[in-house]
Amino acid sequence: MDKRYFFGRLGLGLLMGGLVASARPAQAWFDRTHMAVLEASGAPYLPCLAVAPDVVALKLPRYKLNHFSNLVTPSVSSDQILEQVARYDGDDVRGHLYGAVVAAYRQVLAQRQQGRRAAYAFGFLAHYVGDLSQPLHNSVYDEFNAQQHRLIDGFVDQRQDLVDLIGRRKDAYLPTLGGEQDLLVAIANVANAARAADLQLRAGLFTENDCLELLARSAGLLQGIHRLVEAAAPDTSSPCKMCNPCP
Repeated sequence: MDKRYFFGRLGLGLLMGGLVASARPAQAWFDRTHMAVLEASGAPYLPCLAVAPDVVALKLPRYKLNHFSNLVTPSVSSDQILEQVARYDGDDVRGHLYGAVVAAYRQVLAQRQQGRRAAYAFGFLAHYVGDLSQPLHNSVYDEFNAQQHRLIDGFVDQRQDLVDLIGRRKDAYLPTLGGEQDLLVAIANVANAARAADLQLRAGLFTENDCLELLARSAGLLQGIHRLVEAAAPDTSSPCKMCNPCP
């Protein structure tokens, strides 16, 4: 039975209010949730790779800006996503999550085309696609966001059957991607679903099932991107001799 999430106890307002003006957190979903999205997507990479961008952002805070987008327009469009690509790894404090997904996809594709292992690049892609479905990473970073952020990050993180719960919903959100233009549309669809969920959160109407459906959107998109890369540039890299199994 879905748990109903109410926001009636916001007693930390004065304590957390100072966070509103500070840099927002890099982390979206907690580690197990990010790993579950990658595993549920069916992409043949170690799930732990999806956690790497949070580790990098801890050491290099500027990279936190790849993890969210503060667009205040009613909806996200393909043009807005493309505009963010050039800001990838940059210092624009508005954030550029949508462009980060495209830039990371391009890096995975480029490595494949060069005959190189794309596992680590795919880990960054998987993380950003996971961030895409976190409602508070598609929203203005106001007092509500600051107070509720970590609670939403871990909303389903302790579910032992999380991979299965996401995987059984994923196929409903699996896009058919023929190229980058299709990818832009698919990114916008996930982002706009997350932005709608942000309104549910603020109304106290966000459920566990709503959260799982959002994560399934990320997993479906990630599977679609993996298929797109496979079709354009099959893996011809040599297995790594330094580790077994190779990520």
